[in-house]
Amino acid sequence: MVDESSKNILVVGGGISGITAAYVISKKHRVTLLEKNNYLGGHTNTRVVNDPINPELSVDTGFIVCNPRNYTNFYKFLDQLGIKRQDSDMSFGFSCEKTGLQYMGPSVKEFLMAPGNLLNTRFLGMILEQQKFNRRALRDLRDGKLGEQPLGEYLRQLGTSQYFLDNYLAPLIGSIWSAPDTNALEFPALSFFTFFNNHGMLELSKRPQWQTIVGGSHAYLKAFRQAFKGEVRIGVPARAISRDNQGIVLSLEGAAPERYDAVVIATHADEALQLLQDPSQEERAALGTWSYSKNRTVLHTDANILGPKRRLWAAWNYRRRAASRADSPVAITYYMNKLQRLTAARDYFVTLNCNDSIDPASVLYEVEYTHPIYTPRSPESQKAIKALNGTRNTFFCGAYMRYGFHEDGVISALQVTQQLGLSL
Repeated sequence: MVDESSKNILVVGGGISGITAAYVISKKHRVTLLEKNNYLGGHTNTRVVNDPINPELSVDTGFIVCNPRNYTNFYKFLDQLGIKRQDSDMSFGFSCEKTGLQYMGPSVKEFLMAPGNLLNTRFLGMILEQQKFNRRALRDLRDGKLGEQPLGEYLRQLGTSQYFLDNYLAPLIGSIWSAPDTNALEFPALSFFTFFNNHGMLELSKRPQWQTIVGGSHAYLKAFRQAFKGEVRIGVPARAISRDNQGIVLSLEGAAPERYDAVVIATHADEALQLLQDPSQEERAALGTWSYSKNRTVLHTDANILGPKRRLWAAWNYRRRAASRADSPVAITYYMNKLQRLTAARDYFVTLNCNDSIDPASVLYEVEYTHPIYTPRSPESQKAIKALNGTRNTFFCGAYMRYGFHEDGVISALQVTQQLGLSL
């Protein structure tokens, strides 16, 4: 463990967890923040585009929204950096090329944007089933009847209809966690409903007001760089990390080994395990359970991606393609003008896993993001990794240690810094 005197600490990974850990730890210790990408931020990845009426328009492509109720620690971090927020639209749209069903929600006003659905008895039955489902899940959650069984098993016990699963629940889960339908059914039931309840998704009247960061999410990265007292090195991938009696040895490609007193590994779990040159059996077991979905993400201006009915363009748009299967990568389009309240001459979209449907001439930026896949083994792994923190001067943190979002990354980082006697 690191003692009370100032130490030389390495943080590997420049996403939200690494940034938070580095920021807090630098209050007392010397910190080097290492990021393999050529930009800082991980899923915080804002692109500046030349719009006809806004030549430096900031459009987010990864992390987009947050809210004051569920992101309290992240908001505290933003406040320390002087970052402002603005209210956002979080409407959800669904379209299925196989059946022709299309709707927008969650409000009644939004549902009425597709009035033809009022004549669809199966759709109306789905709305009633949603209300019944929410009430039952909320009751089971409050009564402690949910375990870490797979969500799919709970749904089978509940007798949930396939129509409800296909046209409401699976698309909603896929849109939140960027995961195929089959992965959604493997999500631990207790963790899933705890998250849904915390975000007001089981009680429509209790949903929080979502917000975006004014000027794009990279605004907080710029403020961090100005406030951070340590060293930031981007475009520098770590080759290996080993531990000995003197502390940490970092190996870099084409450079001499570097020594540190402790290391905070703020990467995905699978990357953390690959970095460790001498992982213990416990580290292999805890980190080795995780897998990740890959999502090809495109920032573009092709409005055809959402179809001709502009009134049905939601902020989040799930699309089930004609050839898709349950294990197909999730296809989602975020309408950024609505989400970020952009002042722009063009419409801007961020689309996952629909490259072949986008006019190549409209593409402004492409990137591949990875997202953790949650299974019934995830809660046990999270506990094991947390228990390992501090062993051999090594700490692990990341959004995967909770639900996979920005607030989770901050909380995980703060759990590490607390062991070092530091907090926001």
